[in-house]
Amino acid sequence: MHLLYGLLGINCAVFGLWQLRYSNSRLYRLLEQYFLMDRNSLTRKTNWSVVFSTFSHQDFFHLLINMGCLYSFAISMISVMGVSNFTTVYLISGCVSSLASMIFSFLTSSYGCSLGASGAISAIFAAFTALFPAAHVAFFVFPIPGGAITALALFTAYNVGGCLFKWSTFDFAAHLGGTVIGYLWGLSYKKELKDRSRKRRGYW
Repeated sequence: MHLLYGLLGINCAVFGLWQLRYSNSRLYRLLEQYFLMDRNSLTRKTNWSVVFSTFSHQDFFHLLINMGCLYSFAISMISVMGVSNFTTVYLISGCVSSLASMIFSFLTSSYGCSLGASGAISAIFAAFTALFPAAHVAFFVFPIPGGAITALALFTAYNVGGCLFKWSTFDFAAHLGGTVIGYLWGLSYKKELKDRSRKRRGYW
């Protein structure tokens, strides 16, 4: 739980800094340089924004949705994966999702900034689904028939559609990048757990 509360606290703290940006020009420049991912970020020698942008939210509703989703899945996933594995997947998938967003931006000749924990949280949800495909999940308070695997399929289809038709300003490419890396990791970890179980039964 310490890890979860730490992640929630960091995201909330960075959100608080964004609310002060117009009153402090130096703070504004620092936040733009290190907590926003854009094309210019890729040319810097020290590109910390690929990591820090995944803890960055400017809009309260964006923060609220992401932290609510993180809280929903992180408790069970930390207990299954352990603190070290969860942290590794969260950070790596956050970086991958940021890069996926920038690659998509290059390929489509569009310009925009990427920020937020959505990519990393998409990865955690995808890993959860790989491990527990039949788990009951809900959209807000509405249960989704078919469980986690159906929810992930709908989420993926929505983001593919968003990339193709650009029907909102959501960072669909980042969501997809996180989803892919999270699901692949979940499948790999599931296989590892099965292998461990077989070995224990064999030795017994």
